Amino acid sequence: MSDKSKILTIIFLIIFSQLSCGLWGYPTQEEIDQKMNQFNLLKNTSEKAALLKNLLNDMRNPESKTDQDLLHTLLSKLAADYRREKDEAILIAVDSTKIDGGFANEICSFYDHLISEQGFIDRYSKNENRPAIERCGVLLSNEGSK
Repeated sequence: MSDKSKILTIIFLIIFSQLSCGLWGYPTQEEIDQKMNQFNLLKNTSEKAALLKNLLNDMRNPESKTDQDLLHTLLSKLAADYRREKDEAILIAVDSTKIDGGFANEICSFYDHLISEQGFIDRYSKNENRPAIERCGVLLSNEGSK
C-alpha cells in the first residue's frame, strides 16, 4: 500500500468514526431514543445527569425546523418525566447545560413548565441552585410563581 493510500485510509477512518459517534450532525430521533433508554436504565444520579447533559449539548444548535422540533419534543418529555418521576438528574443536567439563542428559549420554557412543582420549588429555593433558573429570568416567590 502506498503512502498516499495509507493517508487516505486513515482520513476515511477518522471521518467514519466521527460520523458514527454522532459528533457531526444533529442527533436523530433514533439516537435520542437510544440515549433516553440508556438514561432510564441507569440508577446513579450523577451518571444519568452526565448522559443527559451530553445529549443536550449535542442538541444545542438546531439547524433546521426538524432539529428544533426534536429539541422541543425532548425537553417536553423531560418536563413530563420530571413531573411524574421527580428525577433530580433531569434538573441537574438541564442546569449544567450552557444556553444561548434559540436553545435558551427551549431551556427556559422547560423551567416554566415546572415552576409550580414542589420539587422544583424546593430545589431552586436554595441559593446554590438559583443561578440556573435566574439565567432565564425565572424568580420564585413564596408561592413558587414567576
